[in-house]
Amino acid sequence: MKTGLKMLLFVGFFSICTVAMSQSSGLQVSDNGAIVLDETQPLKSSYVMPASAFNFATQEQAIAYFAQKHTEMVAYRPVMQNGEIMVFLQVNRQPTWSAADWNAYFAANKVRNTQSINQSSTTNQ
Repeated sequence: MKTGLKMLLFVGFFSICTVAMSQSSGLQVSDNGAIVLDETQPLKSSYVMPASAFNFATQEQAIAYFAQKHTEMVAYRPVMQNGEIMVFLQVNRQPTWSAADWNAYFAANKVRNTQSINQSSTTNQ
């Protein structure tokens, strides 16, 4: 019984931490489909993007969609069971870039198609 209670407390604590981290990730998806980093915060190499910005029915659909979005500058890892997409900036490729530079990059390389509410792996960008 004690082991089950400890596990339940651990899972609950982990869930709360995950939600807190995602709420303070410093990243938003704009109405035009671009990722926007908070320029008042220190630049990080990874961020959490809410999956609610997209309409994926399955993990596989999200993976297929973001496979098309990977570049040498940014990698995406959908974690749909947590309702999030991990965004990994390849900061070693542009070590002098600030959040404003990354925002300019994301403005030119939008992550979401604003023409369609439902994202799919067959959406052409």
